[in-house]
Amino acid sequence: MLTIICGEDNVASRNYFLELKEGFKKKDYHVVEVLPNKIEDIFNWMSQAVSLFEKNQVFFVENLYQKFLKKNREKKEKILDQLNNLAEKIYDWEDNISAYQLKAKNKKITVKEFKLPQSIFKLLETCYPGNLKEFFTLLHQLPKTIEEGMLLFMLARHIRNMILIKEENFAQNIAFWQLKKLKWQAQLWPKDKLIDFYDGLYRIEFLAKTSATPFNIKESLDILASFYL
Repeated sequence: MLTIICGEDNVASRNYFLELKEGFKKKDYHVVEVLPNKIEDIFNWMSQAVSLFEKNQVFFVENLYQKFLKKNREKKEKILDQLNNLAEKIYDWEDNISAYQLKAKNKKITVKEFKLPQSIFKLLETCYPGNLKEFFTLLHQLPKTIEEGMLLFMLARHIRNMILIKEENFAQNIAFWQLKKLKWQAQLWPKDKLIDFYDGLYRIEFLAKTSATPFNIKESLDILASFYL
């Protein structure tokens, strides 16, 4: 039985994945970690003698879709179906990818998606020059459950997408409605100012990771935004 753990809140999804793994170890399961490109080995193991495993076993794999199935589309659905039909539990964690992007046709596969609150997406849409007040308001209204590192990551990715749009080098997998919004927002930014803002986000990340600043990430964003928005 296959369970895919995914979602844009990759901190929460990752923690859930690791907690599952630890939980099975405490229950005395034989926890087997499988590399994405070795996933088909599971079928060979299962076809061997039952005595191969003395304990109940559970399999864990990371980024099966992104590192293997995406490159082997002709085998994707067959492998997913075979994994889901096994009696043994298989858990796959996908880093920062939505259930929609997985495009799994077999609806019997369990997909546990960790979504970010809509308030963070509203914040991203307010990030443009001349809109400082609304950005500040939404920034400080965000739920405390949103990790500051995730907030910084989402903001940096959003700004980077706008830079790519200005350079006409945006990712082809962006949905049309999302692309339309990004193009509108990118037009509100001078390109040099947008790049400087992105560099500022990178500096915030570096200073936070090295504990080289007295400010937390939200406070640092306050300062950066006051210069550029």
